[in-house]
Amino acid sequence: MANAGSITANISKGPGHIAIDAQLNYQEDGRYVRRPAIREALANTQNQYVDLLRSIFNVPEDIVRYTAYYWYPRDVTAPHVWWKDKQPVEPIFRQSLIEAIDLAGDLPIDSYWMPIGQRNVDRDYVPPGIYRPDEYPFEVILAKSDFQLTRLIVTPPVPRPRDSERFTEPSDIWVVKQSREVLPIGDRRIEGDLAVIRLYEPRGNDYRSREAAG
Repeated sequence: MANAGSITANISKGPGHIAIDAQLNYQEDGRYVRRPAIREALANTQNQYVDLLRSIFNVPEDIVRYTAYYWYPRDVTAPHVWWKDKQPVEPIFRQSLIEAIDLAGDLPIDSYWMPIGQRNVDRDYVPPGIYRPDEYPFEVILAKSDFQLTRLIVTPPVPRPRDSERFTEPSDIWVVKQSREVLPIGDRRIEGDLAVIRLYEPRGNDYRSREAAG
C-alpha cells in the first residue's frame, strides 16, 4: 500500500546525510582521498559548521538553511530553535565527523538521524503532548564493523509536527513492527500480525524553514 501510515519514522537518512557521506566516501584508486582535508577543515574551529556544509559537503542549500534555522542558530534562545536545552549541538556534529573519519580507516561511513521517542500515536487524532527534552539523549553513536562505520545521530523528538504529506520519496530503510500499532509512512506489506514498511522520506527540495520561506 503506497504512502500508507500516519507518523514519520524514528530513523532517516535524508539528502543532507547523503551529501555528507558522499564526500566522506569519495574514492580515487581505492583511497578515501577527501577525508584528510575534510578532517582538517572540521578541526579548525574558525570554520563555521554551516559554511562547511556548503563548501565541503555540498549539502543542498535548502537543507543548509533549514538546519541553520532550526539546528544551528546564531541565537539559541530564538523561539524557532529546536532542543534549546541541548544547544549548542554544532560541536557534537563536528566532533562526531572527526571521530568517524579517525575510526573508519579504510571503511565507508554511513550516517542516519534517529529522533527517538516519536510518539507512537496518530497525530490526526491525538494532540501533541508536552515532553521534557532533558529526558532524552542528544548524542552521536559510532558503531564499527568489518564492513563500515555507522554514524547514528540520536536526538529528542522533533519539537513541532512534521508535515507527513512531504514524505513521498522511498528510502533504503525498512521497519518491521506489529500491524496493530500506528505505522510510519511508506510502502506497507502485511505478514500475518506484522507490517513490513519501506520508509518514505521528504524530497530534497521539501526542506524549507519559515525563515527561508519568508
